[in-house]
Amino acid sequence: MRVSQDIHIINETGAEIEGTIIFRSESDIKVKIIQPFKGLSWGLHIPYFARPVRSYTTTCGESTAKRLLVNLYELGGYIAENREYLISQLHVYFQDDDFADLECQNEYFENCFLTIVPINTRDEVLKLLTINSLS
Repeated sequence: MRVSQDIHIINETGAEIEGTIIFRSESDIKVKIIQPFKGLSWGLHIPYFARPVRSYTTTCGESTAKRLLVNLYELGGYIAENREYLISQLHVYFQDDDFADLECQNEYFENCFLTIVPINTRDEVLKLLTINSLS
């Protein structure tokens, strides 16, 4: 399914979270958060050897999309709460604002974030911290 599908959930604190499944197939799913944050997406892949028992086109995809949306909400909240610190640390870990160095990225994200930030989400996080606002 390449057609986007909206997701709306309310978390345990009562916050309304909105997102979109921007890609969904048997083996891949990618979700983008729309509210209360923008500019972040997160995707997952099922390896071929696990596909006989799992598929994102089933209810597994629905629950995975919701879980990804919650992860994006938590990541966006962390960025919003710690924005100044995260920006100040960019200059410590990256020379001349060169964000392409994967070793520097690994150190920055391992030391400055409380949770794992997937490699395919890191460029979006860096863009939010250097160019755009989160909301």
